[in-house]
Amino acid sequence: MKKIFVTILLVLLVSPLIYADGLWNINGHIFSNVNTLQRGKKVKVSGRVSSGPMKTPLQILIHIKNDEGRIYEAYTIIPNYIGKSETFETYFNAWTRSRQWKVVSIQTN
Repeated sequence: MKKIFVTILLVLLVSPLIYADGLWNINGHIFSNVNTLQRGKKVKVSGRVSSGPMKTPLQILIHIKNDEGRIYEAYTIIPNYIGKSETFETYFNAWTRSRQWKVVSIQTN
C-alpha cells in the first residue's frame, strides 16, 4: 500500500513537468512529435506521420503561431508515402524571435 501511495505521489509531482503535443488525426493520417525549433531567423518544423492512405506525393501544410499571434505556414512534401511511419521536416523564416511556437492546424491533400 505504501509503494502505491508513493508512486501516485511521484506521478502527481512530475506530471506538470511533462509536456507532449498530442496526436493529430488528419484525413486518416496520424501526425505525432510535431515540434518547432527556432535558430536565428530560421524555424524548423518536424514530426512523424503514419497510417492513412498511400499518397504519391503526400503534401503537408502546417500553420504555426508565434508569441505575438502571427500565423506562419510551413509546406513540405513526402514524395512516396506508403502509409508507414515517416519523418518530415521543413523550414521557414521568421524575422522576429519567439519563445514559443504553437502548431495551430495541419492540412493534407
